Amino acid sequence: MNGFITTLIEALNEGDGIELRGFGSFRVQHRKARKARNPQTNEEVRIGPRYVPVFRPSKELRRMVDTSMKALNTREKEK
Repeated sequence: MNGFITTLIEALNEGDGIELRGFGSFRVQHRKARKARNPQTNEEVRIGPRYVPVFRPSKELRRMVDTSMKALNTREKEK
């Protein structure tokens, strides 16, 4: 597992993406600068542009999780 995570981090640091068929893909996405608010002081704060790692699950993974959660919720309601 450590080897996979190390490889993933190295690929993302080089700007490459990684796709795991049936699971999803990891890539780097650029976020533009924006304005936000400090919730404690209501003061406006500027957040600079940055690059962030993003995970996008595959359709197959989304379908499997949806099916499992629906079955789990159905069983919970029957109790």
